[in-house]
Amino acid sequence: MVNKPDSSRKDGTFVIPTPNYPRSPPRIQAKCGHLNRLAHGVYMDAGVPETEFDALRAAWLSTDPARLAYERIKSRASGVAVAGESAAALHRIGDYRAASHDFVSPARRQSQRKVIRYRQRFLDPQDVTVVEGLPVMTIERTIADLVEDRKDLGLVANALRDASAKRILDLDRLRTLLAPLAARNGFRKGEGGELLERLQELAGIDINSTAERIAAEPALGALIAANYINGLNKEALNRIAMTPEMQQIMLAFQQEMTARLRDSLAPQLEAIDETFAALANFAKFTESIREATQHVLTSEALKELNLGWMKALSDSLIDHSKRQTPPDQPGEDMSNTSGTLHTSAELAELFGVARSTVYRAAQHAGPPNRSSAAGACR
Repeated sequence: MVNKPDSSRKDGTFVIPTPNYPRSPPRIQAKCGHLNRLAHGVYMDAGVPETEFDALRAAWLSTDPARLAYERIKSRASGVAVAGESAAALHRIGDYRAASHDFVSPARRQSQRKVIRYRQRFLDPQDVTVVEGLPVMTIERTIADLVEDRKDLGLVANALRDASAKRILDLDRLRTLLAPLAARNGFRKGEGGELLERLQELAGIDINSTAERIAAEPALGALIAANYINGLNKEALNRIAMTPEMQQIMLAFQQEMTARLRDSLAPQLEAIDETFAALANFAKFTESIREATQHVLTSEALKELNLGWMKALSDSLIDHSKRQTPPDQPGEDMSNTSGTLHTSAELAELFGVARSTVYRAAQHAGPPNRSSAAGACR
């Protein structure tokens, strides 16, 4: 009779020979090329592709050959489960290369096969899952088991980092599992959280390391900061702004922005300084001109010059009038009383000066001698 197909794989590739196997023993089938022998008493159909976990699966099947795989998986917490480095390899976390197949069982077990290692452990059903058709410790329980097996914390941290990248871990459960192991690893008794923080720090996935990586990505950091700030009310923002850390950040930001603005505006500021300097010099020059002009306008020399110019102009007007007046015709009064032949407008146009200048020249010259003028006419 043929043993039922092993339901640990959908195609029933693994078979376990029994005394009721029909006609040909499995080793004869293997010699004929119909089966591949994986371990003592464990065979696989020759047409099934090999996988990296075939040896581990064969070792697990050999631990209880009398029971079918699917029956064992139903009661996985009370049976043999993959643990330690083998579990890490099955979860594909860490850099472990297991030298033997590591299993735990609630009952004490021993094996003559050097490639199989048993440890007696009682597992909570929540700490056992199924991966690649094999009952195995969960990732959280695997991390704790590696620490319990006194593996190097640096290697355990690498496994923790890989596990964090695969899915979100149950950190509360992990702290609980690590609590009994804290004291012997140099932490306070029962403080699994401290041991977990140390592992996260070694793995570079602690809060500070994560914050630094986020801050190093401008787009990601800005997005997270914006979402966080949008969720805060005014009171919370005020509390954050008053913390010493935020004050230091704001001061550093202000100093950095000031330096950047100063560097970017340096050419413009230099040009503005030069412009103001030029304007200052121009203002001084203008003030000097104004003072010189005021001094000239109020000086006695200018007054004498004006008087001389006025006298010369009046003399010229009188002389011109005398030459232009006919002997037998009386002249037209410039101001209707002066006795000259031209009006003030005509004289201003004639000499190219303003009428007020003609008036001042006439006043400076004084009224003409009417007797002389009359004599001249006679």
